[in-house]
Amino acid sequence: MLLPSKERLIERIKALMREVGLSEQKLADETGISQPVISRILREEREFRYNEAKALLDCLLSKLSSIPSNMIAEDVATSCERLMKVGLGERLSDVTRMMFEKGYSQAPVYEDNQIRGVITEKSFLKLLLSPKRDLKNLSVKDAPIEEAPIYPYNTPLQNIAQVLLEYYAVLIEKNGKVEGIITRADFLKLFFQEKEGNQTK
Repeated sequence: MLLPSKERLIERIKALMREVGLSEQKLADETGISQPVISRILREEREFRYNEAKALLDCLLSKLSSIPSNMIAEDVATSCERLMKVGLGERLSDVTRMMFEKGYSQAPVYEDNQIRGVITEKSFLKLLLSPKRDLKNLSVKDAPIEEAPIYPYNTPLQNIAQVLLEYYAVLIEKNGKVEGIITRADFLKLFFQEKEGNQTK
């Protein structure tokens, strides 16, 4: 899990504690991190350890989110085998046409079989707003490529949702290889699952 800066992380934890109504002692009981340690961390008197930060965030997000706490990234990720793959040398006009026809808002960009990032609707908008150019003759390498952070396949889905508030897509890694992608649209599946679950009751 990628963590924000220490200051932002502490602010985020304090805000989540207020939002879910969890005291330092209750947070300590549920995470196994002692209350004095949590207090010192929040007063910036002690450095965060990665496992402590993750435990605190996981606990707080699980109480705030409607996303089931047992769901992981792999549960909603789209396999790379099913993705539209874009090369840096491809004509941008061809890529935009394919994305439009398939209804994709983004597509992974590859170079030498390695994902460089994603090309998105925002990439095209930036090009349209840039100084006038002959768009028909541009290739993918001329477009702004959006960053896509990589997370392990078993990352809690609640954490992925938080990352997608800032990024267009998250790449999912398994056994040292990027195996899939999650976009904001993938979270629509959760609403369909909830609806189907209610109908079968």
